[in-house]
Amino acid sequence: LLHKLQGLNGGCRSILKVAACVGPCKESTLRLIGASYGMDTFEVNACLQLLLSEGLMNKANTRFIMAHDRITETAYSLVSAAEREQEHYYIGRILWENMDIGIISNDDLFTIVDQLSRGSSMIVDSDEQRRFAEVCLLAGKRAAAASSFLSASIYCLQGCTKLKESDWQSHYSLCLELHSLSGEMQYATGNNGEEIQVLLNPVMAHGRCFDDKLRAHMTILRSLGSRGRLNEAISYGLTVLDGLGEHLPRHPNQIQIALDFLRCQLMEVKSRVIDRSAIEGLVTMGDMVDAHKLAAMKILHILTSFCFQVQPELMGLIIFRMVQLSRSHGICPESSLGFAAFGLVISCFGDIDKAYRYGKLALSILDNRTSDRNLHVPSVYLVVYFMVNSFREPVQACVEQLRHACEIGKSVGDVEWTLINAGAEVELALKNGFNLKDLLGRIRGYLDEMKKYNHYSHLVTLPPYQTILNLIDDEGTGDPTILTGAAMDQAAVLDICMKDGNNNLACMIGSDRLWLANIFNRHDAAKTVILEFHQSRHDFQADDLVHFTFNSGLAAAWIARNEGRSQGMWRKQANTALASIRDYATNHSAWNFEAKQHILAGEVHYMNGNVNDAASCFKEAATIADERNFPHEKALAYERLGILYSETGSVDAAKEAFESAYKAYLEWGARRKARAVYEERLALKGSAADSK
Repeated sequence: LLHKLQGLNGGCRSILKVAACVGPCKESTLRLIGASYGMDTFEVNACLQLLLSEGLMNKANTRFIMAHDRITETAYSLVSAAEREQEHYYIGRILWENMDIGIISNDDLFTIVDQLSRGSSMIVDSDEQRRFAEVCLLAGKRAAAASSFLSASIYCLQGCTKLKESDWQSHYSLCLELHSLSGEMQYATGNNGEEIQVLLNPVMAHGRCFDDKLRAHMTILRSLGSRGRLNEAISYGLTVLDGLGEHLPRHPNQIQIALDFLRCQLMEVKSRVIDRSAIEGLVTMGDMVDAHKLAAMKILHILTSFCFQVQPELMGLIIFRMVQLSRSHGICPESSLGFAAFGLVISCFGDIDKAYRYGKLALSILDNRTSDRNLHVPSVYLVVYFMVNSFREPVQACVEQLRHACEIGKSVGDVEWTLINAGAEVELALKNGFNLKDLLGRIRGYLDEMKKYNHYSHLVTLPPYQTILNLIDDEGTGDPTILTGAAMDQAAVLDICMKDGNNNLACMIGSDRLWLANIFNRHDAAKTVILEFHQSRHDFQADDLVHFTFNSGLAAAWIARNEGRSQGMWRKQANTALASIRDYATNHSAWNFEAKQHILAGEVHYMNGNVNDAASCFKEAATIADERNFPHEKALAYERLGILYSETGSVDAAKEAFESAYKAYLEWGARRKARAVYEERLALKGSAADSK
């Protein structure tokens, strides 16, 4: 092949060398570079036709490409190693000098920067270095706008290498923007360690005012949080807020939180939004224009997720400040998260209807008032669809919206909220009966992304991951109620929770353990978990609270029915849990909570000795769960029905119920649990299953 290429005329060899250096080339690019070699249009066309006829090049749409990778490698070898850098520089320089950078296409711009970068040691003139940095900045902006964050980070880094200390005096805006964007692109590609600090140190050293350093401050803030240094990130963010005139206490007490919440309520009353239509009308407020308030809203937006994990008391003040700024100074994109999160706070006081209205307001602001809508979808959808709407709308639709938010977040480079969304999506899907095998694939994919970005959210994803493994591992022999296995070590993760003050993660582990204890009928383990949480007084987030309430009610009913000691306490807990779940089913979402209500009612009836009523409730729960595609609840209802029949001597009815439970657990994907049910059926005297 080398001999064949060497036998071509000089024009053909030149075109092959250019194509080997550049890659797929437009005909206009080859003509332009060919002209620099002294070739006219006729010669270039003739050479291209010859290369096509010889099978050395192909034409794909408007581009000429090498017919094979070996041809590319061989053609590139025609350029000596000592000359390659100069060749790339020459190609890039010819294109640069003959194209209008102001109106140049992305493809041509990226080709120029790529070629000049490969010949960057040839760029030694100060003026040329500065102009190259300008072209790199433009390429970085274009690539970032196209969601090509890796390319953008490379272009920006190339530009930064050509800037000198003195350029901060003579070309301040270029230096400031290039370094700021470079830091942002490093974060977007997961390089959120010391690289970011090195790139942004010049901004901190040479920035002329606080406002000029804001972009760098935000990138450093995100980087600290992404690496799990949440408390440090929160302290850093509060310091930046101080510089913007928004002062928040580092360690707020309950009185400060209550007063700030009261201020929000008073603002609501003052603006007469207590009536039915006024909350929705907030979307028509004027825009926020104060630059410092807009910057403060961005910082508050970033801090929300960090505080949610480790400083929930401060999170309340952050949400209230976002609402206060929005009401006092106008609407901005971050207002959508502020109002959504305020709805979440209101839901904690039991007013889910009002919380739902605030969620709809947040979505309206996102859709109608936000030009860069996609930048805020991940955070707003997380709060609205995971924490609020899942109490009103079919949960399957909420999961789909969270998946949609993850895809949008990836496209705009929002690492923080996208990965938190991913964890929330898996958690909500797991608790609501989505297929476990499919979820296992999704959670592994998300964990790979989290590890790629060295993001702290991987910890939050470990409990549902291990829960799934405990359910599907049909060869498992260990205690299925302990979250220790291939995904995590329960004791080690709880130690991290204790060290970092991560109450949410501790609650998630306890909630999942209680659920597994009920699924696997480990009632002693369920009792232990409930008592541990009564002693620790952990505060659950809304979705975990309902999950824990339901499962603690199931366990309490069983304990009250089978234990004489402390029976009154457990009976009370079972009845209280039933009243709570019934309220959710009656007043908020029958679709999501009705099957749970009937399962828990069945257990309470059985606790009270009402066997027929209990059986009717379990059957109704199984029917509802089947209709609404909740296989985990269908399986649980049939299994509880089978237990009731087996304990009251109805062996054939029990066998039939267990058979239905077995099939439903397999439908869900819980193979280990299905095996346990099968063995339970085999243990029944007189069961026809013995022959299987």
